[in-house]
Amino acid sequence: MFAIGGMVVAGQMRANAAASYVTTSGSKLMYQGSPIVLRGVNFNNEPALACCGGPNIGSINVNQTDYAQAHKLGANHVRWGLDYNWYASNKTQFFSVLDQHLAWAAQNQLWVYLNDFIPPGGSSGGFDQSAAHGYCIWSDCGSSANNQTLLNNMWQDIATRYANNPTVVGYDLMNEPNPPADSQWHAFATRMYNTITAADPNHLVIIEAPLSNDLSLFSQNTRVIYEVHHYPGGDNFPNQTPANTPMLVGEFGDRKSSSTALSFVSSEITRYNAAGVSWSFFVWREGPRGFGLYSSWGAGDFSVPWSPMITTTQTGWAGNMMPAASGGSPSPTPTPPPSPSPMTTSSRSSWRTRLTPRSSAARRLRTSTALQAMARSRATTSPSAIRAFPTTWA
Repeated sequence: MFAIGGMVVAGQMRANAAASYVTTSGSKLMYQGSPIVLRGVNFNNEPALACCGGPNIGSINVNQTDYAQAHKLGANHVRWGLDYNWYASNKTQFFSVLDQHLAWAAQNQLWVYLNDFIPPGGSSGGFDQSAAHGYCIWSDCGSSANNQTLLNNMWQDIATRYANNPTVVGYDLMNEPNPPADSQWHAFATRMYNTITAADPNHLVIIEAPLSNDLSLFSQNTRVIYEVHHYPGGDNFPNQTPANTPMLVGEFGDRKSSSTALSFVSSEITRYNAAGVSWSFFVWREGPRGFGLYSSWGAGDFSVPWSPMITTTQTGWAGNMMPAASGGSPSPTPTPPPSPSPMTTSSRSSWRTRLTPRSSAARRLRTSTALQAMARSRATTSPSAIRAFPTTWA
């Protein structure tokens, strides 16, 4: 990697022969021979996304100082949100910006996994850009086949470029997929998985649960992490997960205005850490009525902290293993995390899946009796009853 004036000039950061990557071993994530848990935060890049003022990659509101602050607080990774429109409009600029952010992450001993918040095909007005039926990524839109190809090709280019970059954990295929039928997500996820793993032999593929919250259709794979999101009043943290595979809570949190925000986040961190489940707090930076650890909007601006929530997340990050600094060893040497295990039913009396995820104005939740019944039935499903993924994965 070469830099002039702090800006990355070369394409990707090339790993030497000794570089190592985050891998899987059964239900655990591994790094340099030790089990790890990813515990970090979302950099969702909200002002730059098409939903929220963009698409304008120049409006990303985190910089090198944000990575340094996240490291200082104890996070060991960021979930980094991207918009397909950035890639489509100017690939050179797109990769230059990604190169720079990955370099900043590496300088501050943070892993990164890339998440597609905004795929081709339109917007539902919230962060679930791929979710609402008819937004041209699924079969109920006439241009869906072309848009799926466009997203598949973007991931191919990204995976090719960063195949040898150890800062990258993997590729989060699509935020909160909500197809007309789960089989469509299975087929599309399989296609992208095969494309990515053909281009990149080193990194993981992160597959989010569909709206139905049914991960039982997925079979284990040594290069897959399964992801769910969890907010108050809507729990799609499954009771049965694909056997012997890592689990990640890619989003969870609550608004600053909520009287139960701190207790909710604290209890969930305790739950995830006890189970050895990785997690990414939502979110690093957002407006004063939002979910952010910081309400100050500009990159590198920490003037309006949510101090109690920062303390809560910082406590959860304590003891994190960090990626190795250049030429060094990972630090600190952690206490081995517990083996992940199926979660028990939430103590909340009502199970509701977050059907319409957050918008810039509000989180909107709708209750589905059918999904509640599905969640309850899964709680009594034996592991042997979990069905295999219908397609053969490499």
